[in-house]
Amino acid sequence: MKINLFGQRSILGGGVHFSFFADAFRRYTVFNETIEEWDVTNQASLTKAASQSSQDDINIWFFGPNTVLSFFKGKNIIWAIFESDLLPSYYIKGLLEADLIWTPSNWAKGVLVANGVPPEKINVVPEGVDQNIFHPFARSINKSGCYSFLTVGKYEQRKGYDQLFQAFKKVFSKTTDVQLLIKADFFIDDQRASNQLKEQIAKTGLNNIKVISGAWNTKDLSVLYSFADGFVLPSRAEGWGLTLIEAISCGLPTATVNYSGQTEYLSKITNLYLPIRHNIVPIEDPIFHSYWPSESGDYGNWAEADVDDLAQQMLTMYQTQAEWSEYALKASDIIRTQFNWSKAVDAAIESLTSAQILPRPEFSVFIP
Repeated sequence: MKINLFGQRSILGGGVHFSFFADAFRRYTVFNETIEEWDVTNQASLTKAASQSSQDDINIWFFGPNTVLSFFKGKNIIWAIFESDLLPSYYIKGLLEADLIWTPSNWAKGVLVANGVPPEKINVVPEGVDQNIFHPFARSINKSGCYSFLTVGKYEQRKGYDQLFQAFKKVFSKTTDVQLLIKADFFIDDQRASNQLKEQIAKTGLNNIKVISGAWNTKDLSVLYSFADGFVLPSRAEGWGLTLIEAISCGLPTATVNYSGQTEYLSKITNLYLPIRHNIVPIEDPIFHSYWPSESGDYGNWAEADVDDLAQQMLTMYQTQAEWSEYALKASDIIRTQFNWSKAVDAAIESLTSAQILPRPEFSVFIP
């Protein structure tokens, strides 16, 4: 038996998921010799993996349904991660071809069931956070004299930058000791996206919004989280919310929207973060439409942060710093304990054994 992991190691969200899960899986020595990684962006690698596959194999795919599953023998598990509450028919059809579907939250499981996937075919296998990298032990409160709000996320409509800039201007336009740090990545058309972000910031008329550029790895980001005083993410939807859970794990006071994938861990830290009131609205984002095609023209819904409430939550975080720093440390402890990558692997192994895809170990006691 081989356990084939199909994904790609990178600094992007999917690459981080693949990398840390694979490393945590390998730490279980009973599986280490059976695990093999395959780069899904390398056609030669996939061809080789298909030619070597056998009926005993377990194939775990770290991206959505694809046309190559039929070339692989053994059991196929797809990790389904998405942001909309309405899934295209081709996506559902592809999922149904898998032997088992993993998804990181009960919110996502509910979406899959509502879109026609049998519940018995789905297991919730949460993602995680590396508690050895993302922790609060390097933090100190307001060490620079300037309170720094931080947001980290790809520059796109889904992340709620419009609402964030409006809210920040509403309460901090005349405050000299507060700044907003933007670590935005640009995965498509980098220069255009970078210019568009800078133009959007310029239109606010504020000089206390700063952009942090460059490709940063996880250790670089942990330093940035440690520098900041508060984290804010008014995202319309997240498959999991990797930067959000990293920030919470680092002990940052956090304001965010309690919707979609992040509800899985936010539900464990109720009253220890600031929830942003939101409205459910149709998805009207051309970029989202381009990679999530819809036959009907309906792309589903997501959450839009209420600007006034977002402004109030940021102001509350700023005005009661000591209180929210204390809450954030409690949240960090819960997250690092309950949502590390070892816990993710435990959930995956339990799913595979319960589905009888992976045999449960048999123990015998020798009595002389």
